[in-house]
Amino acid sequence: STTGATNIFGLASLTNTSAQPAVQIQNMTGGRVDMTGSSVSSTGGGGILIQNNTGGSATIDNLTVTNSTGNGIAVIDSAGIYTFRKSSSALAQIAIDNAALQSILISNASGEVNFTDTLLITNRNAEGIEIRQSSGKATFSNPVTVNGLGAGVGAQAGVSVHDQLAGSTVSFRNNLVITGSNRGSNGNGINLSNNLAGSLFNIEGSASVDGTDLAAIAIASNAGTVQFNGSTRITRRQQEGILVTNSSGRVSFGNALADITTVLNDDTTASQFAAISLTGNSGAISVLNSSIGNAQGGAAGGAGVNVVNNTGAVNFGAMVVDSFNGIGLFGLNNASISVGDGVIDSTG
Repeated sequence: STTGATNIFGLASLTNTSAQPAVQIQNMTGGRVDMTGSSVSSTGGGGILIQNNTGGSATIDNLTVTNSTGNGIAVIDSAGIYTFRKSSSALAQIAIDNAALQSILISNASGEVNFTDTLLITNRNAEGIEIRQSSGKATFSNPVTVNGLGAGVGAQAGVSVHDQLAGSTVSFRNNLVITGSNRGSNGNGINLSNNLAGSLFNIEGSASVDGTDLAAIAIASNAGTVQFNGSTRITRRQQEGILVTNSSGRVSFGNALADITTVLNDDTTASQFAAISLTGNSGAISVLNSSIGNAQGGAAGGAGVNVVNNTGAVNFGAMVVDSFNGIGLFGLNNASISVGDGVIDSTG
C-alpha cells in the first residue's frame, strides 16, 4: 500500500512460482507504483491482484501469466489508474495462459484500466475478459485475441461485459478476435447484458468470433450504447450469429461503407437459428452492410434475419442474404424496418 510515495522497479525481473500473486497492489490512497522496464512472469501462482484502492496509479510491464490458480489479472474494488504494457522486444505480447478463473477480471472499478499493447489470452477456463459493475474506463489499445479453451471451461463467454454503471466505457480500439482450433466458446463469444443507460461498449477495429455454442454476439436487457464500428465476421456458429433482445440502448454495426457484418453458417452441423435475431427492443438498431450465408431454420426464429416485436427503429443498409429452406427476412409487429439495398436469395 502507498499514499503519496512513488515505488519504481525499473529493469527488475520478477518470477513467481508460489501460490500467491506475483504482484499485489492494495489499499492505496495515492502515489504510484511504476514497473516500467521490468519483467513479470508468474507460473502456477496467483497472477496480478489489484484491489481496495481509493487512488494512485500502477504500471505493470512485460507480463506473462501461466497456469494461474486464480485470475490472470484482477482489478477489484478500486479507483486509480492501472496500465499494462509491453516494452520488451523479447516478448510478442502481454500473455495470459490457462488461468483457473477469469483471465482478466475488472470488477467495481471506478478509475481507468489500460492495456496499451497486444494482448493474447489462451486456454481460458472461465471468461477471457469479464468487466462488471464498474463506472470507470477499460481501454484495449492494440489487438486482443482470446484463443482456445482450457479443460475446465464451461459456458462462459469469451468477452463478457455486464451490469456496468452509467459513465462506464469499455473500448477495444483495434481488432478483437475470439477463436479456437475446436471451439471459440462453449457459450457466447461476446456477451453484453444489463448495462445501464449512459454506459458504452465500443469496438473500433474489426471483430471476429468463431466457433460458439450459443449466440456469437449476444446483447440482452441492455440499456447502454453498443458500437461495432468496424467489420464483424462470425463463423462456425451453433446458434444465432447476432442476438439483440429486450434492449433499450442503441446498437450499431458498421461505421463506413467498407464495414461489412458477415454471418456464415459453416459449422459441421448447420445452425437452425437465425443469423441475425432482433426481438423485443425499444432502442434503435442499425446494421450498415450485412452478408449472410447458408442461413437455415424455420419461421419461428430461424433462417436469415428475424425481426420481431421491436418498438425501436431497425435499419439495414445493403443486405445480402442467402438462405436454404428458410425465410431470408422475417418481420412481425415492428414499428419500423428499413432496408436500403441488397439481394435476398431463398432456396427450398
